[in-house]
Amino acid sequence: MIAAFVATALAAATGAPLAVYTDWIAGCDKGPNCRTVSLQPEAGSGNSPAADGALLISIARGHLPDAPFVVVIRPRERERTIAAMSLDGIPIDLEGQAGHFMIEFSSSQARGIIEKFVAGQVLSAASSNGAPIGSASMTGIAAALAHIEREQNQDRQGIGSAPLELPPAPKAKPARLHASELARRLRHDPCLSDTVMLQHAVPRYQPPPRYVRLDRHATMLILHDSCTGDNAETRLVLLDNRGRARQLPFEPEIADPQIDLGHDAEISVQNAWWDDGNRLLWTHSLDRPAGDCGDQSAYAWAGDRFVMVYHAKMTVCRGTPDFIVTYRRDVVRRAEP
Repeated sequence: MIAAFVATALAAATGAPLAVYTDWIAGCDKGPNCRTVSLQPEAGSGNSPAADGALLISIARGHLPDAPFVVVIRPRERERTIAAMSLDGIPIDLEGQAGHFMIEFSSSQARGIIEKFVAGQVLSAASSNGAPIGSASMTGIAAALAHIEREQNQDRQGIGSAPLELPPAPKAKPARLHASELARRLRHDPCLSDTVMLQHAVPRYQPPPRYVRLDRHATMLILHDSCTGDNAETRLVLLDNRGRARQLPFEPEIADPQIDLGHDAEISVQNAWWDDGNRLLWTHSLDRPAGDCGDQSAYAWAGDRFVMVYHAKMTVCRGTPDFIVTYRRDVVRRAEP
């Protein structure tokens, strides 16, 4: 019963599910800001033309009524640059962007290129010496764009969340655990056992613990486990100003499935890091080593709990690292009194 409630609440908080249309996937946040990206065609499906999926296409449009489309095209391999493109063998004008890694079209240029995509089958790119860089299938793009149109034409008055008010950025130094207590927690790193080491052949390296002052009353301790796999575990502990530990609270109605309510006042999350500039806690869960599917979330400290302010995901593992944002919440930081 509780699990069903949390799953339903998470779905409501992080937006509508992504929708797959053959070789394209589309989704929106609550804005709704929407995006569709190309996918690697499924081998042997018989539904797609001969495209290798090594060319990545993203088409996005903001939530305002007059927001333009933005089309971004790039190779999957970052060291390649695009010198020429063609759609079903017909050259595409790159608008002076030949030789760039990323080709971008916006406003009227974007509308023109989208109309060509809808009428075509395969977009191909080549390097300056004529060598192929990759191609993308247009099968499903019309349905994906129709999905965006439907989402943005809905009456969304009142949908969304009010800006989240955050406490002032703290100036005090973080609280700290007693050295013996920190050492005890570090010894609990599950990756340091000989069994784990033999099974996964990972180095015996444990990143140093990090203390982050959240506000005048709270500090977060970040303990990175030493396993170096695709989803490295990170343990989080909340400390008061006397160094006493308790469990870090997260907003209950948007509880992330990455969060594991553990023992010893620790929360275990995957691939977590602290963004000093924006003061956000990020988590990133990968569904496979290629990094082309999974979830990414960001949380802001609201004075008594972490609240999700960003969520992006890719629900199919088909070659694109371009996760689609399904939830975004503005934040407002209070000034010092």
